[in-house]
Amino acid sequence: ESRGLGDVYKRQHCVRAFGYLFDYFKAWRINNPEAYFPTVIFHSYSGSPDMVNSYLKIPDLGKKFYFSFSHVINHGNKHTIVSMQKVPEDRILIETDHIDVRAGMDHIYKVLGSVAEAKSWSLMKTAEQTMLNAKQVFSQCNGVFQ
Repeated sequence: ESRGLGDVYKRQHCVRAFGYLFDYFKAWRINNPEAYFPTVIFHSYSGSPDMVNSYLKIPDLGKKFYFSFSHVINHGNKHTIVSMQKVPEDRILIETDHIDVRAGMDHIYKVLGSVAEAKSWSLMKTAEQTMLNAKQVFSQCNGVFQ
């Protein structure tokens, strides 16, 4: 399902396959130096902080990776705060990852606070930056954020 949506919107969705994908992306770029490469969002990123740096350093591809965090998945993960600190400000996203809209809003505020604390940003700066990043990522998705 995620792959199909990724094909439509020229975006891909990744959950817990960080090491495997890192090796794949590095090899793929070596074998396809001129090929189009889609933007990748690491959903509720729970990989290691070192893996954030590794992805960002892949030549010509590092700028294509975004790291998203949610309260539902990331709360209590010992690596989350350090990972948030390592993600560049223009690549960090937040999400609810919750099926209940009312509960989801509560979770957005919680993850917003976590990112603000990790980055030493105000809540307003965090909200503005993550919204700007979301607009950048999804700008080609049939009118979303336009």
